[in-house]
Amino acid sequence: MDSESACTLPICRSILITTNYKNFMPPCLEAFILRRRLLLNNRVQKLIAGMLVLLMAFSLIPKNTLGASNLNAYMTDAKNKATVLKWAISIEGSGDGKTRPWKQYNDAKDANAKALAMINSSKPANAASLKSTLEKESKLHINRAMYYIDAITAGEKITEKKDQLSTLIKSNKVNAELEAAYHSLSAEIRKQGVLLDRVYGQSTRDLIRNNYKNSAETVRNSIKSAITVKMELDEMEAALAAGDRASALEYFNDVKLLLPSVKPDAHREYLNIRFKELGEKYNLGNTDVPVKVDLSVQEIKAALTAEALKKNIPAEVLKAIAITENGNFKQFNSDGTPFISPDGGIGIMQVTLGDADTFYDRERLKFDTRYNIQAGTEILLEKWNYGGSRTPIVNGNEQDILENWYFAILAYNGLSFSNDPARAAGQTYQEKVFENIGKYAQVNPVLIPEALLSITYPNGLMDFKTKMLYQTVSKTKSTQLYKAGDVVSLTSGGNFRQQPATGGSYESLPAGTKVIIQDGIFEDSNRFNLFTWYKVQIQGTNKVGYIASSNLK
Repeated sequence: MDSESACTLPICRSILITTNYKNFMPPCLEAFILRRRLLLNNRVQKLIAGMLVLLMAFSLIPKNTLGASNLNAYMTDAKNKATVLKWAISIEGSGDGKTRPWKQYNDAKDANAKALAMINSSKPANAASLKSTLEKESKLHINRAMYYIDAITAGEKITEKKDQLSTLIKSNKVNAELEAAYHSLSAEIRKQGVLLDRVYGQSTRDLIRNNYKNSAETVRNSIKSAITVKMELDEMEAALAAGDRASALEYFNDVKLLLPSVKPDAHREYLNIRFKELGEKYNLGNTDVPVKVDLSVQEIKAALTAEALKKNIPAEVLKAIAITENGNFKQFNSDGTPFISPDGGIGIMQVTLGDADTFYDRERLKFDTRYNIQAGTEILLEKWNYGGSRTPIVNGNEQDILENWYFAILAYNGLSFSNDPARAAGQTYQEKVFENIGKYAQVNPVLIPEALLSITYPNGLMDFKTKMLYQTVSKTKSTQLYKAGDVVSLTSGGNFRQQPATGGSYESLPAGTKVIIQDGIFEDSNRFNLFTWYKVQIQGTNKVGYIASSNLK
């Protein structure tokens, strides 16, 4: 701006304020306005031009590009929230089988709905493929979560019934109320069990089953025998009231068989009182109920070994007979009733009595495991004493030699065609027992060869009179007859252990190592370990540990 304009501009602005510029406009003001107008027009034009460029650029972007971007975001969100839900219903994640993951479930469900709505509104060409992906990556986990939540609800219903039954059990009364609660829980387990089994994932499903179904079944099964006896007593009383004594006697005998297995003791006593009252009132017979003696596998093996040693019988032989008889050291069935085979053999030792036999107490044989073992041991010794009269003698008739028990083992099962190797090679009773001695006691007595046996059947039973003495190529001594202080050698090396059981760490000892027996015999809990354990000290050292009997000689 020149000096003249600078001098006169304030005057011009003043005139403008009070005077219509169309009537009076000084040259200086006119020039100023023109310059300002030109500057303003240039800025507006540039702004308008820029906006036009932006609008043109925006118009060139395909509409489906913007929609696809939003759709992808929804799809990703649905997948991510479903993944969070997936781990919330799994034991491998944060699932505990008790807590319902409502937040994760609702978040995943909402995200799925939004993604599906976007697909339906935008109508992309690959809509079918997107829906399929949504089904696999989102909806699938939502459905599984619903099964998981339903299972927890079902489990809580089972637990409610379980708690009701548990409370009644503590009353020690086996009455109608307890029976009703028992059946109510059983029905609830059946009803809700279907929902528990729908849970996805084996480990998670097992967790939920254990939380609810398994624990409820444990409570229910704890009084199963008590409820069974109560129902039998009800039937017996109804039959007596109806004058049906024959049916009542059947129920009476059933109760007498089942009552010893009732647990807990308070329930058995409650039912026993009722049983005696009915039996005496209607003169049904002896109401004395035998005491049930049930043993663990370890206790059974210990009892077998102890009885064998008392009678100077190799423990390997007696234990192998027991496991050959039923394979499981089985004295009782799963329902608590005595194990009786179709031919009448009772319990572990399968003691079989004739109708007129009175030497052994039949009821004790059924319910007293120790008594059954004692009876079986005595019967085996009786068969051993046949030697030299009814059956042959083997070698020098030493009781500690396993081969010498061949004919006693045969006779324990019966002097019949089925135990003649010439008629049933490989299938005779004595062959099975000897095989089990080798397999499970890990000592290997030899059988008398079939070709050397001389057996006739003059009256349908085995007769050995044509040959009453046999020799075997080897004489295998029992390894379970050692006593404290005995010095024995390892036959072919062995594992020196810190506990009397297989498993855990051990030190390998070479063949020929001498050990001093300090204590024994110890049995472990594996029914197939028919060897035993000795506590020993390695000779010439202070080392003390355990060695399996099969390693000693």
